[in-house]
Amino acid sequence: MIKVHKDSDLALATVSEALKGDLGVDIVVGPMRLRVPAQALADARASWSAFRAEAGEDAARRTYEAMVATLDERIQKVLRAFETERPLNGDFMNRLVLDLIWRRAVTH
Repeated sequence: MIKVHKDSDLALATVSEALKGDLGVDIVVGPMRLRVPAQALADARASWSAFRAEAGEDAARRTYEAMVATLDERIQKVLRAFETERPLNGDFMNRLVLDLIWRRAVTH
């Protein structure tokens, strides 16, 4: 619990609640809320650390910035699809959700 608290900068009470029963953490995207299990956030944080160690800090940061640069456009695409009740490709949604989790893991 202390490691997750230090790595995530989340309040200790939030981490405790998230780890109890793996309730997770909410990521808010426009009018939607995405519940991310605590373990998924921890896995993303570990992946980011491993990527930084393997690729180097500069390369990891450039990769992260490239991914973040496309997030707003992809989120807008989801919101438009949601408003028009038009389903999106499952792979698109999976990648978007994973990128949102990764962004949360890296920035928090």
